[in-house]
Amino acid sequence: MARADIPEKPAAKARWLRLIPLTILVYIISFMDRTNIGFAFDGIEKSMHIPAAGAGLAGGIFFIGYLFLQIPGGHLAEHWSAKKFVGIMILRAC
Repeated sequence: MARADIPEKPAAKARWLRLIPLTILVYIISFMDRTNIGFAFDGIEKSMHIPAAGAGLAGGIFFIGYLFLQIPGGHLAEHWSAKKFVGIMILRAC
């Protein structure tokens, strides 16, 4: 743990300056993805005449997919390279 009287190393500050913008970018992409799914469900209900319960089931299937793929994703990030894993996931989301 860093003490108040010990200055922070420049490498640590540089790491945060590189990490925070990337985190914000990933959050924005994730938010856009969730928003697009919401608009898609509205269009699916109207154009394909699927009831709200069917759209809810489709949303649940997306959620279950994300839930179960987080476990192997965490395992890969821990045992492989977290840097490579996050980079691949960012490219996959675009």
